[in-house]
Formats: sequence, structure tokens, C-alpha cells
Amino acid sequence: MKKEERYARALYESLENVAGEERERRFNNFIRLLGIRGHTWLLSRIKREFTKLIRDDKRNRTVVISTPSPLDEATEKKIKEDPRYKAATDMIHEAIFIPLHTPHLIGGFQVKTREHRLDASYKNKLIQFYKALVSH
Repeated sequence: MKKEERYARALYESLENVAGEERERRFNNFIRLLGIRGHTWLLSRIKREFTKLIRDDKRNRTVVISTPSPLDEATEKKIKEDPRYKAATDMIHEAIFIPLHTPHLIGGFQVKTREHRLDASYKNKLIQFYKALVSH
């Protein structure tokens, strides 16, 4: 890992879950540390790596919920309580939820994250039922 990547990761982790004056204080300490170590020339590279970390973090936290009709609060709550949904999203801290109206779904829902895809749609259940009937 290059110096700018290590610095960007350290800055990212130190600013995570803090806001306001504390965030500003930590950032200023980081800049001071770079000056003490004679690494201020790395700032533009650190900024580039820091931006990548933020972009990747957003991708990792994105959860797309597809439903056959627009998502209301009751349906969203029901989906989020489903054990299959919890299994697909259990490693995501502070998820960014994106509801997606998908008219081609008959019913049920689909959940997509960067690493998982959960198909709890009626279409999927009907296909599984059809395959079971045909195979016997």
C-alpha cells in the first residue's frame, strides 16, 4: 500500500462517525502531522485516494429494494423484517436505501447489494414451483 493510500485510509477512519468541531479538529491534526513528517506534497494524492474510499463506501452501503408497486412505509418495514433481507444486508453499516418501482415483478421483492442478490419475488417462487412439478 502506498503512503497516500495509507494516509487516506487513516484520515477516512479517523473522520468516520464524527461531525462538527471534532471532525474539523481531527482534520487539522492530520494536516499538522503531514507537515511535521514533511509529507504535505502528498495532499493531492491523498485527496484522490480519500475520494475513492468515499465512493467505494457508498457503493458498499447501497441497498436497492425492487417492488412491483411504489414502496410505502408498511411494505418497507415488512421487507426489512424478513429474515432473508436481514441475511443479505447484515454486514452493511448505515445502509443507503434506494427503493425501485419495478412493474414487471408480479409480487414480492428483490434486494440487491454490492455482494448479494436476494430474489423473493413471486415470479421466482412460481418458477421454482414449475421446475419442481416438471421434475417429478
